[in-house]
Amino acid sequence: MPHVPLLYVGPGIGLGTIIIVLLLIGLVLFSFGVILWIPLKRIGSGLRSGNVGAGRELLRGTARIGAWALLVLGAIAFIAWGAVDAVNGEQRLGRLSRALARCAHLVEDARSVLASSTLRNIPDFYGLPPTRFHAVDRLDMDILGIGAFWDRDEDAWQVRLFDLRNDSLLWQWTVPRSGAGSEWRLNEVGRLFENSPPLHPYLLPDGSFVAKLDMTPNLFRMDRNGHVLWTDHDLVYHHATQVDAEGKLWTCASDLPRGPEGRMLGRVVRGLYGERIAYQDDQIVRIDPEDGHIIYRKSVAGILVRNGLAGRLFSGNMNDPIHLNDVAPALRDGPCWRKGDLFLSLRDRSMIVQYRPWADSVVRVIDGPFLAQHDINIGPGTTISVFSNRQIFREQYSLSNRTHVPKEWGLPVDDLDHSQVVVVDLADGHHWTVGDSLMAREHARSRTQGLHEILPDGSLYLELPSQRRYMVLRDDQVLLNKVFGTPMGGRVHVPAWVRILPDSLVREAGFTRAIGILPDVNGLDDEFAPDGAIGTVGRTPSGPPPLSVWLVVLFSSVLLAVGIMLLQRPFMRLIELTGRLVDALLDRRSGENIRSKILVRQATAESSALLGLVMLSLLVLALAAVPLVVLGGTERPWAYLDAPMHGWNLVALLLGTTLPFALASRFRTRTDYSPWSKLLHRVVLNGRHIGRFLFERERRALDRPIGVMPRQGPVIISGLARAGTTALTTMLARSPVFHSLSYANMPLLLAPNIWHRIYRPRSGAARERSHGDKVLFSYTSVEALEEYFFKVFLDDAYIQGDVLVEHTLSVEVVADYADYQRIIGRQHPERPVYLAKNNNLILRYASLRERMPALRTVFLFREPIDHAWSLMKQHLRFTEMQRADPFVREYMDWLGHHEFGLGLKHFVFAGERTRIDAAPDSIDHWLQVWIAYYTRLLDLIAEDGTLLIAYADLLRDPDGVLLRIGEHVGMDLHLPKADPFANDNAFDGSVNEDLRARADALYTRLMKRSMTAPRTRRHPD
Repeated sequence: MPHVPLLYVGPGIGLGTIIIVLLLIGLVLFSFGVILWIPLKRIGSGLRSGNVGAGRELLRGTARIGAWALLVLGAIAFIAWGAVDAVNGEQRLGRLSRALARCAHLVEDARSVLASSTLRNIPDFYGLPPTRFHAVDRLDMDILGIGAFWDRDEDAWQVRLFDLRNDSLLWQWTVPRSGAGSEWRLNEVGRLFENSPPLHPYLLPDGSFVAKLDMTPNLFRMDRNGHVLWTDHDLVYHHATQVDAEGKLWTCASDLPRGPEGRMLGRVVRGLYGERIAYQDDQIVRIDPEDGHIIYRKSVAGILVRNGLAGRLFSGNMNDPIHLNDVAPALRDGPCWRKGDLFLSLRDRSMIVQYRPWADSVVRVIDGPFLAQHDINIGPGTTISVFSNRQIFREQYSLSNRTHVPKEWGLPVDDLDHSQVVVVDLADGHHWTVGDSLMAREHARSRTQGLHEILPDGSLYLELPSQRRYMVLRDDQVLLNKVFGTPMGGRVHVPAWVRILPDSLVREAGFTRAIGILPDVNGLDDEFAPDGAIGTVGRTPSGPPPLSVWLVVLFSSVLLAVGIMLLQRPFMRLIELTGRLVDALLDRRSGENIRSKILVRQATAESSALLGLVMLSLLVLALAAVPLVVLGGTERPWAYLDAPMHGWNLVALLLGTTLPFALASRFRTRTDYSPWSKLLHRVVLNGRHIGRFLFERERRALDRPIGVMPRQGPVIISGLARAGTTALTTMLARSPVFHSLSYANMPLLLAPNIWHRIYRPRSGAARERSHGDKVLFSYTSVEALEEYFFKVFLDDAYIQGDVLVEHTLSVEVVADYADYQRIIGRQHPERPVYLAKNNNLILRYASLRERMPALRTVFLFREPIDHAWSLMKQHLRFTEMQRADPFVREYMDWLGHHEFGLGLKHFVFAGERTRIDAAPDSIDHWLQVWIAYYTRLLDLIAEDGTLLIAYADLLRDPDGVLLRIGEHVGMDLHLPKADPFANDNAFDGSVNEDLRARADALYTRLMKRSMTAPRTRRHPD
């Protein structure tokens, strides 16, 4: 399993901090409830009087409160795990993963909401101005434009015709909240009227204009008196509107959404695995401005596919693969185009398509040097000009591709510091930029929707919506640099695609003189004075220079992150103690007095751990705040405590909190289990009462009465460890007949179906297991995991000191075992027979065989010297491994694997301890173990039909062995052919000759027994 801190969702502390705080709050409330109960219980016990029933009811109530608290904490932890899982690209929860992925952005989303304009009573179409902004107004010529403005007083959109030189207002239209005779269709796209500006209005010679309410199904024409002449609701209209040589309008559109509040996803394609992928189908539309009728309509995706360009479409972000943002028609024939050709700007493909509508053909595809381009203008000769945003959108790439890679692995992408206006000569492909050095110096850029116009005198007009400003550049000088609209609370109006108009069109429309001064476009009040810096917005308070603050914030953030890393261990300890407390609350087997003592002890331990964690957390926060307090000085020591949440200090905060985690992960020793995975295993596998509780919930879902013995099977593979049981079980598990436990069921072994709803790992690449024996495993590999059931339901009674004692299973435990097999089989109802590997079966074989008549067992044995040598090697290997990582021993102890290692325990048969006096690092020791085991096995199976398989037969003829097992269990296993394999690890050292002789004699008896056909009993009717 990859090492991923469960509560850390980067970059920075992010969601992890929030989850830790919520968990601490939950633990405080939970512990408070338990602590409150303790003195009441003690008083009741001391007085030994009063209502005993009320005391028990109080205990039950506390248990219910604790269970609910655990459920809430588990839900929070599950959300965190799902978010990490989704961000890492696993998405093992399917659709739920995509929802949980949003949790990784909760903090950022919350900050965006709290900082939104709406909460400050500012219209949503206002935003922060650019940093390092200086207003300039030196324009010496008339530039006429038409654009949309939000009127705060009228609570409506206004379309204004104005002169940029002197801000004179030539005409103004007010867009009503409803169209002429019909309401605007806004609910179909979930947008409000104030969020849908009349985008890119086109002025007609009669003084009317055509516009659309952006990203809504509302295209309309309004006359000079403000009356809506017609509306069209057939499509969702967006982005640019352009006129062709015949006076018809071309615009961008998409399909209507599927229903109210739906997204504009009007098409569905099938993915490689049959999944449905919805995508926005952008379309080019030709409109008759006289009546609004659609003359021509064509899907851009269809154009690309029909012209052999599907590869340009189906890659990257499929929800919006094209992002059509301009349709520029050619008004006359030229060397590189014909009149009526369309130049289509496909932003998310970073390409321009020259399209000939009447032939439905793509004439050429223009790639670069622009990136995420916008606003195509057809220039003189053979040139076109393009506004290049030079922007990389992370939305263009799938979630799984958003990984952090070392800097040296990165692509050589240039510094995306400013936008560009790129001129491309279609005749020879030569290209150049206009005003690039000045745009770079002024940091002129727009993330999206930038507009440009190269004016007749060579001046360059720029509209930069992302920076809320517009500019005019000429001869390496800034003639005009204004923010858009009168500031409100430090925010300014966002430009809504102002169209630059020729003087002749404005005169023809009859707008020849000014009717006033534009009330809120100059952006030159006290807050934004010409040639002056921004006033209060974005300014650092008086004090140390910004760089000093930035470095101090970085240092404090590093201290905070290091402190949180140090808090990980006490926090994990607190969760582990909480698990123990919940387990004690769910105890239904211990007596009342014992249970009360356990609860008091666990609650006290958790309270101490909680108090310690809270104190340490406060100490970490205090130490992290010290540099900021020192920065404030003696006069204002607290002045900079909020500095990390402002401006560039946020970058320092994220950087400082990310670096320690990144460095720690680089130098941390890699293991199969992360610290959080180990914690989960400890809480679950040590919580036996929790396991019993969940087991009962699983059993209630069974469709038959509980305790019913299976009519067929189970099939148990057993033998002394290293006899080939894993290899044989793996072969049998390929049969469509068997169901079994696998690694995917860890750690919730007693509730596999509940865990399966939460955790569905892919099998992943198979890798060699810890034994170093070339046996491969993956998450779906079967494993000997059922022993945990017997440990829980027998309360470890058969584990005594350093031995495992042979024992008898009660009727109740066997009934529980039968139900457990059925619970496991619920995941695979088409596989009727339970298969398991259990090397401890010999300890309970006699009683299990008697009380479960359908049981079929297969025992394996191996040549004694080789077998003992293999056991000794594994003992030495695991002893070293467990000393290096104590969790390995914990893991094996939980699962009842005491065959070797530091947790070595020997079998004791028939109530007497077998004499094993040799040291475990001697092969004689393991020969004694071998002799004791197989001597007892022959006694147990002397009179029944148990199948005995020689390891040598399994190596030489695995198909023959599988055939014998099929006959033994009375089923056709439908197994694929198995290839023979070899094991050449022979022992060449000295052995006690007496032991060798005894072992060889016993091996001969085993071989003779294995070659005797077992008496296979029919399954009971």
